[in-house]
Amino acid sequence: MKVKRIVLISILFLIAGAAAFGIGMAMLDMDFYALDNAEYKAGTLDLENQVFLGAQKDENGNAEITNVIASINYWFVDVAVGEKFSFEYYTDKDTEVEYSYDNGTVMINMTRDWKKEAFRFDFFKGLKRGKYRCKLTVPSGIDVNFYFTNSETNIKDAQFGEYIMEGTNCDLKFDNVTFGSLSLDAVNSDVEFNNITTGSLACKGTNMDLSADNLTVSADAEIESTNGEFTFENSSVAGKAVCEGTNIELEIKHSVFAAFELEGTNSYLEIEKSKFASVKYSGTNAELVTFGYIDCPLFDLRGTNGDFNITLLGSDADIKSVTVEGTNRTLYVNGDKKRSSYTNSGETLISASGTNVYVDLNFYAK
Repeated sequence: MKVKRIVLISILFLIAGAAAFGIGMAMLDMDFYALDNAEYKAGTLDLENQVFLGAQKDENGNAEITNVIASINYWFVDVAVGEKFSFEYYTDKDTEVEYSYDNGTVMINMTRDWKKEAFRFDFFKGLKRGKYRCKLTVPSGIDVNFYFTNSETNIKDAQFGEYIMEGTNCDLKFDNVTFGSLSLDAVNSDVEFNNITTGSLACKGTNMDLSADNLTVSADAEIESTNGEFTFENSSVAGKAVCEGTNIELEIKHSVFAAFELEGTNSYLEIEKSKFASVKYSGTNAELVTFGYIDCPLFDLRGTNGDFNITLLGSDADIKSVTVEGTNRTLYVNGDKKRSSYTNSGETLISASGTNVYVDLNFYAK
């Protein structure tokens, strides 16, 4: 017990000392970057590099590039679209950079040699690295496959074939971009889509915050996330849209989806004035809230602790049947409590089942 107390007191003193040091140096206008004595060198890979000698030429006489595969670790990367390919980067003595070109494909691999650092301690090492950002410029119309740690992507008015992005600590912004297919797999990422068209869409990650305005998906869409927040506005998915995860929040506003499925634990689905061919929602601690209305003829709702508040476009005459089954079930239609079912002369089917299931059905006049 005494040893634990000594360890705790030591940690507290260490934290307090570091804080005092930081505050003191800031007051003295200390340049913390100067404490890092590592040497950083600039490098460039462009179309003039000998790696492109003998390459097939495009219509402008440059090396033809159809695909860029880049794996960049530890360094911050800015990604943009330009007329020509180029990669501007920085290295220190522990960074290894490899690149090659083969039949239209550029491959870049930028890594750290951790073995060199394992037995060398420098308390201030890496402070200055934040000032040096690599920049990767790729031409429009190609396929890309990126893996980054610490990156910022800002692409506007471009077109890609297959776009694959994996990484950690990624900020991505796409504006007026067309993709053949788009796949994102990231941890701690902020993603913004504006005026985007893609064939298929796949998003997977932890702590992913994605907002989309005017996103058009002509094939299927898949989302798999832990601690994710997703907003789709003025968007459409022609194929099947499947979402699953833990602690996942989705907002769908003024959008049109075909078959939509959500399966999760601690999930929240908010829909505002949107249309679906069908909605299937299942999970534990599942909540559905409607603002405005949902235009949908088929609902399949299942779960434990399910709270489903549905406002349908139309009237109760559009209902064919509403059925709620399970333990501790509650059904309201237009504010009136029902036993467990409701029927009428329409075509809309709503079924709910599980434990602690609450369905509150209301209507939004056409």
